[in-house]
This record gives sequence, structure tokens and C-alpha cells, in this order.
Amino acid sequence: MKKTLTTLLFLTAVILLSAQLGDITVLSPNGGETWYLGNTYPITWTYTNLTGEVYIQLVPGSNTSTQPAITIASSVPIAAGSYTWTIPSTIMPGNYYRIRIVWQSILDVYIADESDGPFTIASGYVTPSITVTSPNGGENWISGQTYPITWNYTNLQGTVRIELLSNSTTAPLVIVAETPIESGVYYWSIPNSVIPGSNYRIHIVWVSILTVYFGDLSDADFTISASSVVPSVTVLQPNGGEIWRCGQTRAIRWASVSPSLAGTVEIALFSGLATDTVPYIITPGTPDDGIYFWTIPRNIRPSRHYKVRVRQLFNNGAMDYSDNFFAIAGLPFISVISVARSGDKVAFNIESEDAEPVSISVYNIKGQRVKQLVRNEIVSGSRTLSWDGRDDSGRQSQNGIYLMKLQSGKESITRKFILR
Repeated sequence: MKKTLTTLLFLTAVILLSAQLGDITVLSPNGGETWYLGNTYPITWTYTNLTGEVYIQLVPGSNTSTQPAITIASSVPIAAGSYTWTIPSTIMPGNYYRIRIVWQSILDVYIADESDGPFTIASGYVTPSITVTSPNGGENWISGQTYPITWNYTNLQGTVRIELLSNSTTAPLVIVAETPIESGVYYWSIPNSVIPGSNYRIHIVWVSILTVYFGDLSDADFTISASSVVPSVTVLQPNGGEIWRCGQTRAIRWASVSPSLAGTVEIALFSGLATDTVPYIITPGTPDDGIYFWTIPRNIRPSRHYKVRVRQLFNNGAMDYSDNFFAIAGLPFISVISVARSGDKVAFNIESEDAEPVSISVYNIKGQRVKQLVRNEIVSGSRTLSWDGRDDSGRQSQNGIYLMKLQSGKESITRKFILR
């Protein structure tokens, strides 16, 4: 009975001790890594509420493996948090390995952890490398054009930084800070700000938080030449003679010649006979693709003396103006000149700069059409109409209140008058 009680007390003490102890967590390798025979790697871990030593094992994680667990090291201080392991050549290559780290107390209480997933031990180690393949010396690249920067690589993943180096400048030009190494190519549109020269090289370097360098430089110098293309812009529409109206949406069109397709243009509206006046900015920047749809604001002042300027915001600001003036018209205007019969007629004045046809009709107070005076006609400038008071059937209309309605596209204007 006494022996049994002693055993129970011992087991209770072990259980209580285990409950008060901490834990171990394997950090590296933790699954997915590839380690090579003959190379040295850090096995790392964290722990809480433990002191003393641990032993480290390599555990095959495959049911088909006949290789037993191998003790890599014993009596390793747990406080070290890492152990540097040179993988011996006697280890059988495989993709099923895990690391196990074990703490054991004097009471034979075990606390351990294993890698969350399997890692690979491989036999053939390939030294990481990057090799610039283009430009690699002797090429002549033109400012404004786009060229492929290419490279080969081995045993690396992540991103690379690409730089332009010249022995005439101290600081490199970063072409791109990070681009995937796996792509093997980066298309570079050479900006016009790059000074032409024959002493350039491309530098490609692996981006890593580790203090290790893997990179390469063009084997010889290549040339960047100034573009032979002279940038230019030609305004196509409006280019003179057009009549546009407030509230409408019109296409501003232009043609660009430039060394590069990239870039934006500013579009401005100039009023008056001189182009040195302060312009109205239609858009401060839009892609240089040759077309911009402009909804003309209703508060634009009507005038026959407008020009559009299209200016590139790159290539040193090539620009062009409309060759001749075009007009921006307000809404068609209609007024009653005389409200009394004058020779049995009522006169009306219509003013319009609209290129769209207009229709003008007389309606009675009930909204019934009495007489159509104009049907789908272009009215340019000022025009006077008259109505003799007869309806479409030729009958004389009675005195009273009538409406004169002008319809132009989606716009309509109505004026009330009295027939006496």
C-alpha cells in the first residue's frame, strides 16, 4: 500500500511539473526548404519557460523510408536558440525529412517539437547565380524606344533590381527597384532624360534581406543614342470652321509623332486672335492616344474665335494649335419682335450658330400644334420669321395666347406671345 501511494505521488508530481513547464517550437527548417549535402545551415527554435539542454534529431517523415531517426547533436543549450549543422554526405537524399528538437528533464519528462512540414535534402548543390544576357556589350539603343533587358539565373527566387551604370557618373540609375527574377526579362522604355553615351552597362542584383550578393554586370559597354525622331503634334479637330455648341460632347483629335508611345498631353482652349492669352484648360493630362471627348460646359462664352492647343507633357513639350478659328455657339435664341399684327403678320427673330437643324412651330395654350414654320433647317446667324396667323390647314387662328417652340437636337426653347 505504501509503495502504491509513493508511485501515485510521484506520478502526480510529474504531471504537475509538466503542466508548469513551457514549450519548444522549431523555426527552421519548418517545411518546404531544400538543403544540400555538404553545406551548412542553421537549425533554429524558440522556447518558453525551459532551461537546460536539448538534443536534435533528423526524422524521416515517409512510411517507406527505412532510415531511422538520426541524432544530429545532443547536450545543446536550449538558450542558444540555434545549431549550425553541416549535412554529412552519408545522409540519403529525400524530400520527406523533418527536424525534431527534444528537451528531457531529470524526471524523464519530454517536451519536443517537429518541423510543421517536410523539407528536402538534395545531393547536387547548384551555386546561385545571375547572368546578364542583354544588353551585354556593343548594342546601340535609342532614347524613347523600348528594349528587353534579359538575364539567366540559377537556384534563386524572389526579385531583382536593375540598374544602369556608367563610368562617367557616380550614382547608378535605378531602372526598376524590384521585378520577378523568374520572368527573365524586363522591357525598358529609355527615357529621354538619359544622357546619350557609349559607356553604359546593365547591373542586375538579387534583392534579399541577407547580407549576400548575387548579381551580374554587362560584359562590355553598350551605347544609348539620342532619338532621330523629332517629336510633334498636329491638331486635326477642331481645325477651323467647325461650329460646336455648349452642352454638346465633341471629339478633339490630334496626331502625335514621338519616340515613345508612353506619355500624356494637355488640351487647352484659346479665345481671341492671339495665342498668348491665358487659356481655358480642357484637361491637364490625358493619354497621348489621339482622341479626347469633351463635353463643352454651358457657361463657355459663345464666340467665333476659338482655337485648341494640344501639348505633349513629355519630349520637351511639342505642341500644335488649330490652324484656323472655330465657333462655340450658345443655345439657339428666339425672340418675338412684334406682338401685334403688322400687315396681318407676327414677326420673330431666331439666332443660332448651331450646325444642327432646327424646327420651329406655333402651339396654342392647350399644347396643340397650330403651325409649323421651320422643319429641320440650318439656321446660321440671325434670321427673321413671320406668321400670318393661319394654321397648317389655312384657317385663321383666333386671338389669344400662343407658344413659339424652337427644337434643336435634344434642346428646346419656348417663348409665349399674344396674338391680337
